Amino acid sequence: MITPEDLPRQFEVFDQIFRETGLPPIWDGNKLVPWTEFHKKSILVARQCHEELGIQQPQHELTGTYAKPIWDPNSEIRQKS
Repeated sequence: MITPEDLPRQFEVFDQIFRETGLPPIWDGNKLVPWTEFHKKSILVARQCHEELGIQQPQHELTGTYAKPIWDPNSEIRQKS
């Protein structure tokens, strides 16, 4: 449980992780952690799937919400298709 007194420190941790990774951190139930740490296992599974399927550049080769640039309909990747 976070108390009001803990909030300034939590904001500092949030900002530090955001500056270092470029992504907002995730609350893991105990503390703020980087997105890549929280999703470490799913990232590994995705990499293994990509290797097995021969996918070299997922954000360029896959469509839908899986690839972040696809979220932007005006992205360079979207315009190529």
